[in-house]
Amino acid sequence: MGRPTGGRYRSPRPPAMKLSLTPAFIEEEQRFRLVHHCQDCALHDAERPPPHRCAHGYPTEEHERTERRDALVFCKEFEPI
Repeated sequence: MGRPTGGRYRSPRPPAMKLSLTPAFIEEEQRFRLVHHCQDCALHDAERPPPHRCAHGYPTEEHERTERRDALVFCKEFEPI
C-alpha cells in the first residue's frame, strides 16, 4: 500500500474494487444489461497499445471483457458510453 504524502494518501494501483461473481450477479448483469468493462467506458481508447488503453493511463487487463472470470474488477474512473 502507498504511504501518506503531504497529508494525502496516494494509492500505488489504479482505483478499483473487486466483486466476487455469484450466480445472482451474473443473472442481474444479463437481465439489466449492466456495463462495467473498459470497452464500455468513454475513457477506453482501442487505438492505444494494450494494456494501457485507458485515457488516464491505467492498465486495463483486469477490466477487459473476457470469457472466463472469477471476479469482476470495477474501475472507479468508469464513465459509461
